[in-house]
Amino acid sequence: MLFMPITRLSTLEPVMAALNASDIPREACLLVDTTSDVVKPWVEAFHESGWSIYDVQCTNNFATTHEGTRGKRLAHLKMRRFSQAMTQNCGRVLYTEDDTLVTPDVWSRLSALLDKGYLAASGVQRDRHGTDILGLWHYDKQTECFDPLSWTQEITGIVEADAVGHFCLMTTGQTYANAVISTTDTPIDRQHTFQMRPIAVDTAVWCGHIKPNGEVVL
Repeated sequence: MLFMPITRLSTLEPVMAALNASDIPREACLLVDTTSDVVKPWVEAFHESGWSIYDVQCTNNFATTHEGTRGKRLAHLKMRRFSQAMTQNCGRVLYTEDDTLVTPDVWSRLSALLDKGYLAASGVQRDRHGTDILGLWHYDKQTECFDPLSWTQEITGIVEADAVGHFCLMTTGQTYANAVISTTDTPIDRQHTFQMRPIAVDTAVWCGHIKPNGEVVL
């Protein structure tokens, strides 16, 4: 199953093209975190492409009502908690985002890592600025900080991370729900996925990242 929070219409076409070209089982769970006029085009696009909708929820209580760094983290925290309830009874779920372009073999490659006993698996994605930061972190016990992994380290094959972003995360709905999100002091993705460590990362699952102007960062 696919889970995706939706906040925009501008990325619908390229994201759906990538999803339709992928091997993800054709069932989706959507959390539309914006005004209701965004719901219909996305749902129609999924249905027209042969996907079934497991659940779809629309709320305007998160991203549009908070400002500042702490406010955005609070919005993200609320959204992720809401998503935990939506998918907690599901089996394997690929959690992605509406500005991510997944690879065609994303499901089979990440599923293979869960088959090896990992609680979670992830792909790789650069940030929107095109830097070498990959949305993967190691935790430094001495400094109690998350250190980002950089592509300049020539990461290849399967590596382990202590935390990852939600852009291409596969785990079970129960594992996702059991990972408590409790504070806005630490970025939500890091504190949430840290409880699933070590996370297996397949560096061949290199996802595109759509910038606000439509450019794709690879």
